[in-house]
Amino acid sequence: MDRKTALVKLQKFCAYQERCEFEILAKLGEWELNAKDIARVMSQLKEENFFSNTRFAEVFAGGKFRMKCWGRLKIADELRKRHINEKDITFALQQISPEDYREALKQLLVKKAAELHEEDDFTRNGKLATYAMSHGYETGLVWETIKMLKVS
Repeated sequence: MDRKTALVKLQKFCAYQERCEFEILAKLGEWELNAKDIARVMSQLKEENFFSNTRFAEVFAGGKFRMKCWGRLKIADELRKRHINEKDITFALQQISPEDYREALKQLLVKKAAELHEEDDFTRNGKLATYAMSHGYETGLVWETIKMLKVS
C-alpha cells in the first residue's frame, strides 16, 4: 500500500471513532509501510488533529465507566496497554465524578447481590468484593460500599 492510500484510510479510521497513537501505529504495521512513510503519515494525521492521546484517554475512560461500569484501576490498566502516558490517564480519570463513581459501584454490587444465592454472609460478601474488584474498583472502596449497603 502506498503512503497516500494509507493516509486516506487512516483518516477514515480516525474519523469513525477516537483513536490513540498506538492503535494507528498498529494499523500501519499491518500494512507494512516503510519507516519514512509511517513518520510522514503520523505527522500529517497529528497536524490535522485526527488523533490525540489525551482526547482518546478521556473518551475511553468515560465510555468504559458509563457503558461497562469499569472502575479506575481497570480503565488505567487498559490505557497503559495502549501506551497512554500517566499524565493523560490521571486527567481522564479525574473527569469521572466521585459521586457517579460511588453510585456506579453501589449499583454494580446491588445487581450482583440479587444474583447470588449464598447463605453465608462471609462467602457472599467475598464474592461481591471479588466481582467489584474484577471490574477495577479499589479494594478499600469496595469493602466500604459492601458494609454501607449491608447486602449480606
